[in-house]
Amino acid sequence: MDHTNTNEHAEILQLVEKFNHKRKSNKGKWFTTRHLINNEIVRIKCFDTWIQLLQFEGPTKMGSKMNLNVTEVNQWLTDKLTSYFHNEPINQ
Repeated sequence: MDHTNTNEHAEILQLVEKFNHKRKSNKGKWFTTRHLINNEIVRIKCFDTWIQLLQFEGPTKMGSKMNLNVTEVNQWLTDKLTSYFHNEPINQ
């Protein structure tokens, strides 16, 4: 794995960690957050474990299913971010 992929992977893991910290601090509330990965802004709008909006720069945006448990939402978020930044098709 080259340095760029390693760095992106670390940034994705850091985003998921920050997302969970903010999610825990805002239980039962809507919240939004922005992160920078590979010089690109990633926006998230969320309520508990439901990611209503995951948006990348440009037209790419999506949302998770409702009522996911913490493990499922973390996996969903990690999968979508990894696919996007590796230029792979993103299944919604």
